[in-house]
Amino acid sequence: MTVADVKDGSIVGFKYFGFGGLEEAQKGLKPFEGTKKGNKTAFNIFIEPKTDKAFKINVWIDAPWKNSAWNGKRIAQIKVPRNSKNEITKFKVDVSKYVDNLDEKNAIYIVAESKSNDVLFDFIGLGFSSKNQEINYQKPPTISVKVNGENVEVPTEPIRSTDKNGIVGYDQYEILVDKSIRKNNEFVVEAYSDNKEVSIEVEQAKDLIDKAIVKCNFNGIVKTYTVSFEK
Repeated sequence: MTVADVKDGSIVGFKYFGFGGLEEAQKGLKPFEGTKKGNKTAFNIFIEPKTDKAFKINVWIDAPWKNSAWNGKRIAQIKVPRNSKNEITKFKVDVSKYVDNLDEKNAIYIVAESKSNDVLFDFIGLGFSSKNQEINYQKPPTISVKVNGENVEVPTEPIRSTDKNGIVGYDQYEILVDKSIRKNNEFVVEAYSDNKEVSIEVEQAKDLIDKAIVKCNFNGIVKTYTVSFEK
């Protein structure tokens, strides 16, 4: 998920990275090999610069600080040059001397640093690569939804969890359709993707009070869009 408008001092944290690997599948995770000496493990970050000024991204492990209360360690510093293009860009740095001897799971934090108060970048994603396996940015599929033949706005951010809705994941989205596109008190929902590998199921609403459900499955990851109609 994109983290927008990152500024100086902003901290984005992730728990956890299993540098020790996973021998058996558990909790939905498939087995994977951990880091080891000679892997030349590298940290990769994908950002979209939003300023023409230079700035830095500090990469920390275990905590974003090093003091009496927090035992964090900075494992990398990425210098983003001035006048960087306003497009999704990968930055890569070798962190093997810090992580190739780890055998457990650790948190990773990125901390933005700049002399400016401007928005610096949008954070797109991160990951670790090795000498034998690179990672590159994979553009997520785009979903388009039409109601009665007219395009409607598809949200990019999921429904936030509250104490009332009971939602705990990040795979539920809500589309509210303006009543002006109603035809004969009916709504017909269609959905499409720019990626042929996305399978789409549409469950039409039974009436105007009901909701239509659009399920989009991409490589086993399902996003559900609930389409409701203004009264």
